[in-house]
Amino acid sequence: MEENKNTQHKLSEADLALLNFASQNNLNAALVGKPKTFWKDIVLRFFQNKFAVFALIVFLVVFLMSIFVPIFSPYSSTKPISTADVSLVQKLPSSIGNKPHRVLISSDFLDILKNLEANNPGTKIILESQRLGNQVRISYYPYLALSLLSPTKQQFSSIIGTDSFGRDLWLTSWEGTRNALLLGFIVGTIQTFIGIIVGTYMGFHIGKKVDNILMRVIEIINSIPWFLIFIILVQILGTDYLSIGIILIVLGWTNPTYVARSYTSIIKDEEFLYASKVVGASKLRIIYLEALPQIIGKLTNVYLNRIIGGIFALSSLAFLQLIFDNPSLTPNLGLILNNSTRLIDENIWAIILPSSILAIIVITLKITFTGLHDALDPKTKKVS
Repeated sequence: MEENKNTQHKLSEADLALLNFASQNNLNAALVGKPKTFWKDIVLRFFQNKFAVFALIVFLVVFLMSIFVPIFSPYSSTKPISTADVSLVQKLPSSIGNKPHRVLISSDFLDILKNLEANNPGTKIILESQRLGNQVRISYYPYLALSLLSPTKQQFSSIIGTDSFGRDLWLTSWEGTRNALLLGFIVGTIQTFIGIIVGTYMGFHIGKKVDNILMRVIEIINSIPWFLIFIILVQILGTDYLSIGIILIVLGWTNPTYVARSYTSIIKDEEFLYASKVVGASKLRIIYLEALPQIIGKLTNVYLNRIIGGIFALSSLAFLQLIFDNPSLTPNLGLILNNSTRLIDENIWAIILPSSILAIIVITLKITFTGLHDALDPKTKKVS
């Protein structure tokens, strides 16, 4: 019978070989397997974007500075640069150029400096002094005075000066940057991870019980003014980094979830996903290995916004006077910016450095994540 059909349809042995069924494993691999060059292709496409690569390099320089400056600094971020009287170390200018410092001081302060000159003949500390009632306006070399007061004659310096507590502004700015970046990336990663896992699952079950319940939860959380509940929870749980991180995660997972749900609902009925279902792929495999890679590029902006949101949430607490600075407090970029506004008249670099760091972080992350989005999104792939 088979030979008759072959004769009837004029099928050769070569034609029959082409009509053999492929093995089930090979068929599954063809339909649901990931191409081996998927991530390699993404990396190559990202590095073709010169602006994104440059922004990434600049960001990495800032990040590495925030790591290594605190490690190699001779000072502590929670203590004055010297154990001398606080009036001698607070609000000092940059030590670069060894320029004299003009300040209005008490008579006791002037006596200390005069005694230093008397005990170190030939050393000029005070350049000029003018008595104004109970106070004296003087011009003197602050770092030389600190060195002479040190029992070990330690040489003191500060790249951009000290704050109102005598702490090195260069050190506290970079350590505050490190703390803000770590909080932003950890919180942003957890928020986005939860959002992707929950949102993509909801996208495949739109209108069903699990989707309806979770959507009501999201709507309840989003209906409350975000910043209001954030402030209330901060007052209850505290202003330490762990408490702030937990609050941000609890309040911030809803946005990535909603976005992931929306994009998943758009592609859930695509033919390639239906084909995977036909050949027996599990629902979880279809959701997280087939559908998710198609929308992951769209979610990079969500991840970026979560990171920046964490950084600004931490900074905003200082501007709202919910965190008050003290010498023993771990550096906070928001506090540094807030306190630096009081030093503008005496030391402009006190505000320029931390504000520049924050601006560079936001701009470079935005450009980098835009490049990553273009590399991950198949629709942006250039046709050669």
